[in-house]
Amino acid sequence: MKKAILAVLLAVTSVTASAQLAMPGSSWSELTYNPSPIRGTPEDGNIIFQGSIQQGIDWSKHGAWTFNTFAQLNYVADKNELFYNNKLSPMIGVKLRRDFDRGVIDVGVRLVHVNHFKGVSEGQPRSGTGVQAYAGYWFGWNLKK
Repeated sequence: MKKAILAVLLAVTSVTASAQLAMPGSSWSELTYNPSPIRGTPEDGNIIFQGSIQQGIDWSKHGAWTFNTFAQLNYVADKNELFYNNKLSPMIGVKLRRDFDRGVIDVGVRLVHVNHFKGVSEGQPRSGTGVQAYAGYWFGWNLKK
């Protein structure tokens, strides 16, 4: 699966630069201590590091919407080795993006490979690949402006 994702990324980035409008990228990360305020849960006293890196290529604009292809890596790791936290998720996809003055809306489809690297019990699957449809948004503001 890793070789297939790498091959698609290389193919997409090798297309001529003249066909592109832009190459937007983004990332975020967060380190959290004691993510659950409820005592006695598996997350009590845990430390979680999580984030995402995405690089895209804008190919065309249709009215207010931009057609984009992207590669992304989501990651989560924690001290308590909880199954659902310790994973890497590389993905590739296509989306329509609508930019606003202070935000963005995305609607798309992506191929995702999830690989759990800690906390997997005997007999449980460690990794898998599938297609996800998604819609998301991000908006920010400043109350003093």
